[in-house]
Amino acid sequence: MRNIIEVFEEKVLKEPDNIALIYKEREISYRALNDISNTLANHLIKNHNIQKDTIVSILMDRSEWMTISILGILKAGGAYLPIDSSYPKDRVEYMLSDSKSKLILCDSINLNAVEEYAGDLGIESFCVEEIGDSRGDNLNLDISSFDLAYLIYTSGTTGKPKGVMIEHGSFVNMIEYHRDSFGVISSDNVIAFASFSFDASVYETFLALLSGATLVVVSKEDILNNFLEVTQKYAITVGLINPSFLASIEPLEGFKTIISGGEKAIVSNALHYAKKCNFINAYGPTEASVCSSFYKVNPDKDYDSISIGKATVNTNMYILDDNLVELPRGIVGEIYISGKGLARGYIHQPKLTKEKFIEHPKLGRVYKSGDLARILDDGNIEYLGRVDDQIKIRGHRVELGEIENSILDYDSIKETVVLYMDNKIIAYIRGDKLELKAYLLEKLPQYMIPS
Repeated sequence: MRNIIEVFEEKVLKEPDNIALIYKEREISYRALNDISNTLANHLIKNHNIQKDTIVSILMDRSEWMTISILGILKAGGAYLPIDSSYPKDRVEYMLSDSKSKLILCDSINLNAVEEYAGDLGIESFCVEEIGDSRGDNLNLDISSFDLAYLIYTSGTTGKPKGVMIEHGSFVNMIEYHRDSFGVISSDNVIAFASFSFDASVYETFLALLSGATLVVVSKEDILNNFLEVTQKYAITVGLINPSFLASIEPLEGFKTIISGGEKAIVSNALHYAKKCNFINAYGPTEASVCSSFYKVNPDKDYDSISIGKATVNTNMYILDDNLVELPRGIVGEIYISGKGLARGYIHQPKLTKEKFIEHPKLGRVYKSGDLARILDDGNIEYLGRVDDQIKIRGHRVELGEIENSILDYDSIKETVVLYMDNKIIAYIRGDKLELKAYLLEKLPQYMIPS
């Protein structure tokens, strides 16, 4: 298996003058993006001693500097941890501390906040904009497919998020197969839709950059308020968009491929877009390199629900019962995943890693997903729900237990039950709720705050 940088640098050699990235009115070619990323990588090695498996956090607003930072870290041999700049201070500090990040990369907008984090936690920091537009040659480091590429934090039942470690080879195995299966080519424009801290952001970034295509980055405000206009202005042809957002906007035009994931597909929407473009329903947990299976919707077929398809390349998906016995078609059980896409585990949590990534006596190392499903007669898999209280909010995994634990940390709360009803998180509490919402906003991302 290959590493991310190897595939990217191949694209640079093949099509150096193609536009790799657009942010607002700035266009950056593959050659220029490679040069500035090399310069950053050299700086990281010489000034911060970044080595293999070193965790480097990135905390900045959406811009070209996000992508430059990702490539610079990977070229230096390190692994990156994306942190949403809108996250509350407590959550950011936990992620930095738990991951044992050596360095925080930031932009000028977030410099003061990052310097405060760095000072409090004894972590180095660097504003990437100080690199400028200088040129640097490829480093040609010996990066293994088994080296750590990135770390993504997902919601955890204990009240604290957990960091999922993904290696280069695991991710490349999946993304190259998707690139080829969906026909993503150098003339495509891929929208950067997902939150930076979400693994879908890794997917869309490298779906573009490992295809020789153009990654289009716009502000969060434009994503939320002007999405249709943005897709038309930049002639977007490929996007990974969650179903609830897709259903909330005017119909999109001009797309060649829409990949829908993070939530259960909406049948009416899927059929509408399948008549105009490739509509892919994708499934996969962060622990299995973003996507484990996908299904291309047939516009001429009637559906009660859209399946999640069949396992991606070098991946197996099994439906097992409580005794880890494989179930026949049509019988509901839990999805277990094996293959090259599996994560290394949870950072600094060997016990949890052992609980979730188990050694099956016949199937080998498998990931226990917590998702309920069954195999249909045609071999495709139908997703049916969860075995626990995990939910999806706009594509983000949310453990209701993490919200409950955060509420119980508030001194005046005696008991709480958190439920998800009518697409809203609702908290029932016993105790004094005065200032509780303000307290939670200091602990949890906005999308996890009960309404």
